[in-house]
Amino acid sequence: EVTAAELRDYVRERQPEPMVPAAFVLLDRLPLTPHGKVDRKALPAPDRAAAGSTYVAPRTPAEAVLAAVWAELLGVDRVGVEDNFFALGGDSILAVRLVSRANQEMGAGLRVQDVFKHQSVAEMAAQAGETAGRTLAEEHAAGLAEIERLRGAELADERQRARLPEDWEDFY
Repeated sequence: EVTAAELRDYVRERQPEPMVPAAFVLLDRLPLTPHGKVDRKALPAPDRAAAGSTYVAPRTPAEAVLAAVWAELLGVDRVGVEDNFFALGGDSILAVRLVSRANQEMGAGLRVQDVFKHQSVAEMAAQAGETAGRTLAEEHAAGLAEIERLRGAELADERQRARLPEDWEDFY
C-alpha cells in the first residue's frame, strides 16, 4: 500500500514544487455519478493539517506576521515557520495576495517570485528582512545584477551554444 508521503515524493520528482498536490486522500474507489464520471461533490475533503510539517512556532515578529497572514489566506488554524506555502494549499493567486498583504503589514519589498523561491515562513521572513526599505532603484539594480548572474551561467555552457543555428548569437 502506498502512503501519501511516497506519492508526494513521486510527484515531486516529476513536477515543479508548486504543482505537487497539497494533500492526498486515499480511497478504496472513486465515487461515480450515474453517468460514470467522478462525482466531485462526493469526494471527501482532504485533511490540510496533515499536509504541513511539524509545527514550529514563529520566533521573530516578522515570522509571526507572516504566519498570521498565511493562516488567514490559506484558511488554516495555525502556520509554523517550516510549513510550505504550496503544501498548505497555496497557489499563484494566493501568492499575489500574500505578497500584497505582507508588504502592506511589514513594509517589506517582497515580490511574487519570492514566494516561489522562499516557500516557508522562515525563508520568506529572512527575505523580507533583506528587501525591507529598499528603494525602487535599489530593487531595479538588484534585479539587473541577478539577470547578469544568470546570463553568465547560461553563456558558460559551450555545448548548448554549439547546438544553436548559425544565425543565432545566443540563447536565454
